[in-house]
Amino acid sequence: MVDCGAAQGGDSVLPIKDWPVLPSEVDYLFLTHAHIDHIGRVPEIVGQGFKGEIITTYPTKALLEPMLRDSMTFSTMSEERIRELEKSIDDLSWGFEYQQEFDLKNGVKFTLYRAGHILGSCFIRFEGKDPGWSVIFSGDLGGKNRPILCDPDVPEPCDILILESTYGDRIHDSKKQRTMMLGTVLERAFNDEGKVFIPAFALGRTQELIYEI
Repeated sequence: MVDCGAAQGGDSVLPIKDWPVLPSEVDYLFLTHAHIDHIGRVPEIVGQGFKGEIITTYPTKALLEPMLRDSMTFSTMSEERIRELEKSIDDLSWGFEYQQEFDLKNGVKFTLYRAGHILGSCFIRFEGKDPGWSVIFSGDLGGKNRPILCDPDVPEPCDILILESTYGDRIHDSKKQRTMMLGTVLERAFNDEGKVFIPAFALGRTQELIYEI
């Protein structure tokens, strides 16, 4: 399985009881990054019997506890249950380096590559033999020249590409334009002795905003 996120906004999710496989039948759960829409249901799948390995990058492994705790704080779970699930998730989780090939079962190999989205984000390449094949799961992707992140890696050709399309229907302003707009707003607020409220994701965009300011 790749990612196990919680719904955000008005989106709905498929109950685990309606999944085509049971949590206990899943051998590996790969996490592309630590945003809640990609990891938010990890406590749920672990609580319902997942005992396999959670595979991700070292930074994402380190971010799982604080990001999931922030999410679970608003649920109906008791503190004791949250602590129990945190320990189970930590015991099942493994961090891996970028750009290094590792073996799974049945001759399948995987490699994690930098995705440039947030700290620890990755896209995943799977390869198998008999016959040879390759699949890439993109996760969420970022662009080049981000101030606090390494540029994303360039993937090699593959047989199947499973690609995100969050911003596939729009063209962003350039970084220079966005920075100038932010500067204009901040300058106006400063001159008016006002306040600026900037809603942003806690992980990723907030750190970039602080850097730019």
